[in-house]
Amino acid sequence: MPKAVVIYLSTSGNTRAMADAIVEGAKSRNIDAVAVNFHEARIEDIKAAYAVAIGSSTFYYKMLPPMEKFIEVFCSLLLDSSSSGPLYLP
Repeated sequence: MPKAVVIYLSTSGNTRAMADAIVEGAKSRNIDAVAVNFHEARIEDIKAAYAVAIGSSTFYYKMLPPMEKFIEVFCSLLLDSSSSGPLYLP
């Protein structure tokens, strides 16, 4: 069964609710899916996923800085095949 990971950063709960809705929609189509707070995201889970969705709260129409950094680290780790464990943000 395909696996989808939805990674989110939610300040008021709205982005988490959307992440949960995406997961429920995927599950309704027999796709193994999980929503994960970006603080708990693990690179091996992301690499094993067939699909990854990323969502963030916004401030003045911009993504929150911690999520921007997460995406930067996430992309560099995806290119490094030796990476494993949690994504640590410097």
